Amino acid sequence: MINKDWLWIIGFCVLSIGVPVYGSEFIIDTNSVFLPAPYDQKSCAIAFDGTNYLVVWEDGRSGGNPRIYAARIDQTENLLDPNGISITTTNSQSPAVAFDGTNYLIVWKDYRNGNYSDIYGARVSPSGTVLDPAGIAISTATSNQSSPAIAFDGTNYLIVWVDYRNGNYGDIYGTRITTEGSVLDPSGIAISTATDNQTYPAIIFGGTNYLVVWQDYRYGTWYGWDIYGARINTSGVVLDINGIAISYSDNHQWYPSVSFDGTNYFVVWGDRRSGLPEKIYGGRVNQSGTVLDPDGIPISTVATNGQYFPSVAFDNTNYLVVWDDYRSTTHNIMGARVTTAGVVLDPNGRYISNAARDQLYPAIIFGDTNYFVVWDDYRSNTDFDIYGARVDQSASVIDPNGILITPTINYQLNPAVAFDGTNYLAVWEDARGISYYNIRGARVSQSGIVLDPNIISISTATNDQMSPAIAFDGTNYFVVWADQRSNAWDIYGTRINQSGSVLEPNGIAISTAANYQEAPAIAFDGTNYFVVWQDKRGGTYYDIYGTRVNQSGTVLNPNGIAISTAANNQTTPAAAFDGTNYLVVWEDYRNGNFDIYCTRVNQSGSVLNPNGIEVSTNTADQLAPAVVFDGNNYLVVWVDNRNGSWDIYGARITPAGTVLEPNGIPICTNNFTQLSPAIAFDGTNYVIIWEDNRNGSWDIYGAAVDLNGTVVSTFSVCSHTNNEIDPALAIGTGSQIFTVYSRFTDYINNKLVNTMRIWGTLYSLIGTEENSEAKSTGPLLLQNLPNPFVNTTMIRYTVRDPESKVILMIYDSQGRKIKTLINDSRTAGEYFVKWDGKDENGNLLPEGLYFCTLKNGNYYGVKKMIRLR
Repeated sequence: MINKDWLWIIGFCVLSIGVPVYGSEFIIDTNSVFLPAPYDQKSCAIAFDGTNYLVVWEDGRSGGNPRIYAARIDQTENLLDPNGISITTTNSQSPAVAFDGTNYLIVWKDYRNGNYSDIYGARVSPSGTVLDPAGIAISTATSNQSSPAIAFDGTNYLIVWVDYRNGNYGDIYGTRITTEGSVLDPSGIAISTATDNQTYPAIIFGGTNYLVVWQDYRYGTWYGWDIYGARINTSGVVLDINGIAISYSDNHQWYPSVSFDGTNYFVVWGDRRSGLPEKIYGGRVNQSGTVLDPDGIPISTVATNGQYFPSVAFDNTNYLVVWDDYRSTTHNIMGARVTTAGVVLDPNGRYISNAARDQLYPAIIFGDTNYFVVWDDYRSNTDFDIYGARVDQSASVIDPNGILITPTINYQLNPAVAFDGTNYLAVWEDARGISYYNIRGARVSQSGIVLDPNIISISTATNDQMSPAIAFDGTNYFVVWADQRSNAWDIYGTRINQSGSVLEPNGIAISTAANYQEAPAIAFDGTNYFVVWQDKRGGTYYDIYGTRVNQSGTVLNPNGIAISTAANNQTTPAAAFDGTNYLVVWEDYRNGNFDIYCTRVNQSGSVLNPNGIEVSTNTADQLAPAVVFDGNNYLVVWVDNRNGSWDIYGARITPAGTVLEPNGIPICTNNFTQLSPAIAFDGTNYVIIWEDNRNGSWDIYGAAVDLNGTVVSTFSVCSHTNNEIDPALAIGTGSQIFTVYSRFTDYINNKLVNTMRIWGTLYSLIGTEENSEAKSTGPLLLQNLPNPFVNTTMIRYTVRDPESKVILMIYDSQGRKIKTLINDSRTAGEYFVKWDGKDENGNLLPEGLYFCTLKNGNYYGVKKMIRLR
């Protein structure tokens, strides 16, 4: 609900006129829909604490370097951390994890110290709390350390890794770590420093000693990679200095994994002894280090194509070996049980996941009753995600469709908004399907109530629907968008009535010409809509096309109207109507950089200026135009790089096509970046809003421009610490402004979501003429003295009516009411009120910006006050 007191608070950067009077910000859609997180999630590992599983992985959702995330899953498939637990903020990869009976320890390779990777770790409680948010430095030796693995012996952990401190070849090193996170062997334990490379270690604790296994190239091309191991006791002493040769058949044996059955260790690996394709082999090793199966046990050798990257766990009766299997047209996850005697119970293997597209790099652990297998999954066809499935002891898959472990909450971008005389309709791109955007929306009342809390599904066709635009015709809304349902981009639309019903749920095909049609815009002339877009039907460059659509949804120009087909690209059009003709504006590259051009189009669809009209042809680029008509002239605004940074410029254009400011009107030219302008006319002034990074993050700022093209105020629409982008606005009753935008949102209903969501705010602009009329009969607020002040200031006001009620209040810069100084009737006369800089409770306020407001009936007055300490 709107805080009515807040409607009297002004924003920042007031120059002279057009002061914003704000309502509350609110989120439009509070629903949460899970979908795969953006970018890659891969390289997963898993542990079990007796109650829940903890899955860890490297995560690219930040869009930059990968980081380590984790999530807990209970034994009944419930994902307890759907947004993941952020473990690191550094460039971090290749995690491994174990549980010590109290906490987990996650380890990874970390690039925080420069170009070389180190080994770091962090403890995480069973409740998901990261106990070492800065990380524990486990090994920061010279050169690279990578590929960590971890096990717990009942007292301490042993972490092992590949270490390049001795030169160009990798060795196997390790260290013990206590449950409190203390590193017991800070220089590391040299486990294998044989000639050439030793890499890809795995580890298990066997009741008395650890067994560390790795792939070993000590004999070079003669044998290729072999599988070696070494036992290490709980004091960190290496019992097999030269290593145990577990498998040294011809060609390569590599990527080992290891488990323990209470009597023997079981090591599994990928094997090329018979050449390609690769197969899965294993072998038992007793606690004395004797290899019981020197020729190896063939676990999966009958399938065509290759099997790769095995992982193994023990369920107190049998082992379950899982691997990446390429016997079909994609990589899938398969498994087979193996007895403690080395008998393979499933020689043909059993599918654990055969979803479309690739599944890779499985990891496995046994819980109380079932196994849990996790893997990297490409079923979305855009990025890798982490999926998992429970598998019982008979190797039956309990979750055949898999469990998505790395979801994100649906995210929303690029809103548009229109007003129907009673309510607003906001529409936007909404990612609710796997990797695809659809068009959704909601009606919002002028008091800020979301009338469609379950959200209107406007277009949910296959593939992407993006870049919505909207207009209202007096009866229905018309929403248009770029649509990829036919794989190429087309322009579609639909009508929506004022009750929120979608009249064409399958959409209206507005333009399905060859190649791409994108970035639509729309205007209404009282009879028909005019839809314009960028069009690549010529195959090389984008042109500007359009079509008329009547109020019944019939496309009147199915082949489109060629609005601009000049040389090079014309893109990103916008349109407005002046009562006789449309004005279409766009970015134009005919001169070798992007300029702003326009043309008039009459209601019959005839282009009146086929060569275009130059609006701004400055030497630098001008982009992203928007346009509105005020009853006399148009105002076109755009992003302009003439000053070396992106600014907001504009120009008025007459209905005859004359550009009144050929050099442009500088609307905002501060030293920071301004992008994505949107524009409306409130009956008195033009209102322009844009993205602005002057505060270090993206905020929404605005300006009021009068009919003469003079900037009369600038103001902040919203400046939350998170990013706000993609602004749009519409004008409601009484010049109310509804601005919508996409903001990175941390929480919805106290649930962590970390996603982009559509927000809105309601406000209006106060003009000086309106104030001056009120002053003639009502009270008059004068500037306080002194200002700035330290201890006290005197607030002056005059009452001119014989008797009127006066409300005098103090607000802080965030719009919070600090103190009511007067709420009573006053007779005509001049009054002085002293304020001591304290709130209602007598607390002395900090230095900063405050506002004094005086209101009575239709009169309102606002003054800025600065308190110093």
